[in-house]
Amino acid sequence: MSLSGATIDVINPKTGRLIGAVAAAQAADIDRAVEAARTAFRGWRRTPPAQRANILWRIADLIEKHGEELATLEALDVGMPIDLARELTAPRCADTFRYYAGWCSKLEGATTQTSLMDVHAYTLREPYGVCEQIVPGNAPVKMASWKLAPCLATGNV
Repeated sequence: MSLSGATIDVINPKTGRLIGAVAAAQAADIDRAVEAARTAFRGWRRTPPAQRANILWRIADLIEKHGEELATLEALDVGMPIDLARELTAPRCADTFRYYAGWCSKLEGATTQTSLMDVHAYTLREPYGVCEQIVPGNAPVKMASWKLAPCLATGNV
């Protein structure tokens, strides 16, 4: 719910019928969300890679468990045929989270050779922090997974 209580109607584009309402975010709502993400980042960035991977696997399991619900919501929200939503939503989203779970423990820094004998050069991979995600409306659940999974896998929020 937005701080103002304002909402936006969600209309099924196939039928023109109202299927629900979502919060109409204002600047204050965005500020509140960013602050909550900053707070979460302090702990998440220190979460060991193996633990992050386990969490992403758990998210994939939950996506599969609720696959029919997600497909139904996706179909209603964008006017997609339910069979296509079943094919594109849960299985592909779960696969995306599992793919990035595998990267959690594979992203490392590197030591590189330089042309100077007394110079040591290395890279250190560190999370950036809060990441904004813009999710298109034509397949929002699937596209959100494409953005959220790599963000979380690398220690960002």
